[in-house]
Parts: sequence; structure tokens; C-alpha cells
Amino acid sequence: MAAGHFNHDSLDARHGFTLTELLVAMGIIVVLMSVLVVAVGGARESARVVTTSATMASLSQGVVQFREDVGYLPPVLDEDRSIMDPPELDDANIFHRMQGWYSITSPAEYLLGYGHHGEDGYGFSQDSSFAQAYAPNGWRDASGNDPDPANDYPDESVRFGIRNPGFDGIWTSSIASTVSKRGSLAGRLERFSVGKAESQGQVLGPYLQLPERGVVGTLGWENATETVPGSWTGAIDPVSSQPTVYFPGDAGYDPQGPKVICDAWGSPIRYYRLNYPTGALSRSYPASNAPYTPSLSQFIVLRPWEFDPGTMTDFLVPQDGGQYGDFNSVLDGGGTLGDSSTSYELQSGEFAFFSPGPDRQSNNWQRNDFLGIGGNDGTNFNDGWHYNWGGLPPFTEWSVPPTEEVNTDNIVEVGS
Repeated sequence: MAAGHFNHDSLDARHGFTLTELLVAMGIIVVLMSVLVVAVGGARESARVVTTSATMASLSQGVVQFREDVGYLPPVLDEDRSIMDPPELDDANIFHRMQGWYSITSPAEYLLGYGHHGEDGYGFSQDSSFAQAYAPNGWRDASGNDPDPANDYPDESVRFGIRNPGFDGIWTSSIASTVSKRGSLAGRLERFSVGKAESQGQVLGPYLQLPERGVVGTLGWENATETVPGSWTGAIDPVSSQPTVYFPGDAGYDPQGPKVICDAWGSPIRYYRLNYPTGALSRSYPASNAPYTPSLSQFIVLRPWEFDPGTMTDFLVPQDGGQYGDFNSVLDGGGTLGDSSTSYELQSGEFAFFSPGPDRQSNNWQRNDFLGIGGNDGTNFNDGWHYNWGGLPPFTEWSVPPTEEVNTDNIVEVGS
């Protein structure tokens, strides 16, 4: 080979990528993107769990302050903001009934307060027909008219906060003139309109910092006007089996409807409290009551899915010659029906808040969800009777979802 001659053919020079290399690179990118999506989704869910836990901790602090101010824990209200009297200890079906004795409207009612004087005792909207009919002398209407300038009252156009709800927790509506109105919104309005409910005095709360958009929603309401209380439409969310919640901008949103405080997934947060003698909010049953002593453990859905060492105990209810832990049909061989596992925290707690978590679902009848076992087969037990408080469950509606994972992501805040 002559000096200085360069043989190009001796080089194995390649330019670009082969098809195999491109496919490998694309596969790596897809895997990395999948990992990133999972990580981002997990971080988002973790953030929602933290947000919900923080909301529930704030609710718990608000309840403690409310009790310091009025002397009792907030009562349990139904979806129409009417009182749900607790079952008595001698109720033969008390263990069943207690699973549905909770509220999604009490938190907003007592910790925020949003109604006018005829509802929670504070606040007149300047353009409301209710204010024109029932406001005290000196209240300025929407046009600024003041019929009695010598007797002006403080401006109550900002409507958060409540007046003291009284001995019965429902603004004396428990002694309305007719049985059908007792404990209801209509009963509150009647007591106010005849001058039997406090419309002036100290404003209590709000006990919760006004939450961000998307936390406070309303339930659907029928015949909702300023002067005649309406009623809940009964619309059920097919995913959660709980009442459908509407937020500002939604087609079903009604600013006059019952308010609920929601978790980060849009499900209404439930409020639970210890059972008490009917009409005696500040009292509790003594521990000596037999065979049933109230405890938060009676609410199966509140029980933890997993227990840290040293935190687990049992809660058993004597019934029909045996002992109930929950409602599934698994016997331990010693006469115990179901799973009795609970926590010392629930045994000593006085109230609790509950979120069904990311899947928006919960099984109220079993702590552990065994497929094919009564209470988790989609037919035996359900939530429907919570909305039919006078009877036992209608076993054909709003049945619990048959899945093993439904209670693993529940979020519970226990207070005392």
C-alpha cells in the first residue's frame, strides 16, 4: 500500500440506529413513563390522604371547642338536617341499628353554621324572603331600607356561625307544636316564628376555618325555598352508595340545600358519636350498663384494618346466646360470631370522623371483607336503611360492594 493511502473499506462505519435499537429505546421510555405515571399518581393520592386527614383533624378540634361552649357533643342529624334519635339500649336490634346511626350534615351545621335565624339562629341574607318575613326590627333589606332606625341590629349578612342550639341541640324544635315537626327544620322555623327561639345573643363559631373550594358541597333538595324547608331528594351516588354531593357549578347544586363537608375525593365525611339516652345530649350511659355499653367500637366501619403492636383489643355484644363481633357468619369455635377485633382508641373515644378513602367505598357491616360471606356478597347487608331510620335494613337497595379491598383505605379520626 502506497504511503499516505487511506483505505475507506477497512472501516466499519455505521450511521443512525437499527430497528432493534429503536424498539429497545422506545421500550425503555415506555417503562420509565409508566413508572413516572405511577409515582405521580401515588404522590397525588398520598397528598389527598394527607389533606383529608388534616380536614378531619380540624373537624375534631372544632367539635372539642363546640363542646366547651355548649356542654355537649353535636347531635346526629339526617340528610334533611333533622335529629336522628339514638336507639335505646333495650332495643332488640341495637347492634344492627347503630351501624346506620351517623351523620353527614352535622359537621357543617354545627361547626360552620350557614342557615338563617329560623334554621341555626344566625344570619340573614339581605335578599332573602325569609329575612323580609322574620328579621328583627332594624334589619336592612336588600334595597337598604331600615323600617326602624332606632333599633338597629348588627349586620348579619355574613352567615357563618350559630346561636346556641339550646338544651336539645336543635334550637328547641324538639318541643314544636306537632309531632311531625319535632326535631325537624320545620320545627325550628316554627319555634323562631312564634318567638320561642333565641335570635339574638352570642354568636358561636365558626369552629372550622372556611375550607377551600371543593370541600363544602350540598345535597340535592326538593322544594327548597327561603321560608319553607325542603327535603333531601334521596339521590344516591352509584359508586359510594352515599348521597350525591353537588358543588358550585354542578347542575344539581342548590345553595339552600343541606351542606356537607367532603374529603379530597368528594365523598361526604361522616360524623359518629357515642350513644346517649334520647333527649339527653350531655349524658352518657354508665359503663355498668349491661349487656351493652356504648363504645365507638360498635361502629364496625371505624375499626382499623391493621393494628400496631399493643393497640388491639376486642369488642363483643352478647346476643341470642352468643357473642357478636360483626355480622359475617364465620364462627371461631367458641360462640363468637364475626370478627371482634377493635382498638383501645375506639374503646375510649367519644366521637369520630370517617372517610371511605380513595375508592369512595366502605363496608359498614364487617371490618374484614371476606368474599362470599354474609355481609359482603352484595345482598345480605347494605346501607339503605340509614335512609329509612324507622326500620331494619331493606336488604335489596344500595348493597355493599363485594370486594376484599373496600375497607383497607378507610380514614378515621377519633376524638375525646
